[in-house]
Amino acid sequence: MLYKKHKILSIAFCVLSLGSFVSGLSFIGCARKPAVLEGYEEGVWLGFKFVPGKSLTYKQTINTYTAMEIKGMVQEVNSITEIQTTQTVEDTVDNIKLEISFDDISSTTRVGAQLIPVKEAEELKGKVVSLKLSKEGKLIELKGLEDIDYFKKSGEKPERQFEGLFSFLPNKVTKIGENWQKEFEEEKCTYTLQGFEQKDGFDCAKIAVKKEIEQTKDIEQKGMKIKMNIKGEEKGTIFFALKEGIIIESKATTSLEGEQELSGAGLPEPITVPIYIDQDTHTKLIQ
Repeated sequence: MLYKKHKILSIAFCVLSLGSFVSGLSFIGCARKPAVLEGYEEGVWLGFKFVPGKSLTYKQTINTYTAMEIKGMVQEVNSITEIQTTQTVEDTVDNIKLEISFDDISSTTRVGAQLIPVKEAEELKGKVVSLKLSKEGKLIELKGLEDIDYFKKSGEKPERQFEGLFSFLPNKVTKIGENWQKEFEEEKCTYTLQGFEQKDGFDCAKIAVKKEIEQTKDIEQKGMKIKMNIKGEEKGTIFFALKEGIIIESKATTSLEGEQELSGAGLPEPITVPIYIDQDTHTKLIQ
């Protein structure tokens, strides 16, 4: 392989992998161990609980390393994005209606010694997204992110940001060791209930996540058109509060590789270059 992938320290959000909280006595030279909960031997219902008027605020950090080989030269790029959002339940009568506000966002890209702010990301600050979900959490309708340049230029689809966020749970009684599958656009996901732990004062289900990813993106940057085809896998952990029916924290590590075709921007003809991406994502409930 032309590029040895970076392995980033897991910053507490490997894509909805909720960071683990620890309890118990701490002794010099000994690491704390998470408290394992008892009383759930028969399993527990795993499903979201939507309460009208309730708001939850999350902070997410995404740390991405990208490497491309162009004409024998390897270019490395490191991007860090921090996003704070607030979810508010508006209605639960016929469908679940949510509003998600982008309270704050910052994004930078480092190429060599040069640190560049991503101005397009700041366009999301202050935006409010309206979601309509089925009772099972499946996305029915999304409004509020139409014509946002950030998604146009990054090749990301707004729907992709939310489609699996509320519908990954099985909505049934589940026992330790059981797994279930979900398929979303460009992703095949397997979830496994690993056990029950107390995290940050909440009784939580600890859920392991494994995703097979295959994506195609069309990106426009500075007059250049980029068609990207990548695939790989993601592994993570989610801590889900059982009584409250909410995510407390999630972590995920993603490794992708593929190629991208570059055209325009003075290129006499399209060129194809290998690309490698390693990404750590950490999302945490802050209030």
